[in-house]
Amino acid sequence: MVILTRSILINRYTVRLPRICESLDEWYDIVKRAEWSCPTDLKKSFNSAEHIGNHRFVFNISGNDYHLTATIHFPAGTLYILFLGTLSEYNWNRQLYNQTQTIGMDS
Repeated sequence: MVILTRSILINRYTVRLPRICESLDEWYDIVKRAEWSCPTDLKKSFNSAEHIGNHRFVFNISGNDYHLTATIHFPAGTLYILFLGTLSEYNWNRQLYNQTQTIGMDS
């Protein structure tokens, strides 16, 4: 897998959350070596990964303390990191996204 936005991930979060550096490095190494062709392949590497729609998946980082959301384009072998944060930050972002989608549907 080609991981896009890795520099953003490292620069933004390793400074803010140094305790998750090791977990992020492990996640990165697994994903970089992965040759996933479908969500089933991904689940073999990360059983707890959750598909949340629109090619987006959520990964647990550092146990379940942090969530990383990414868009994965399996045919191209690319992963684009969208978000990394605590569970409460993830829930807030997901709620905001759902509200935005609802508002857009009413227009």
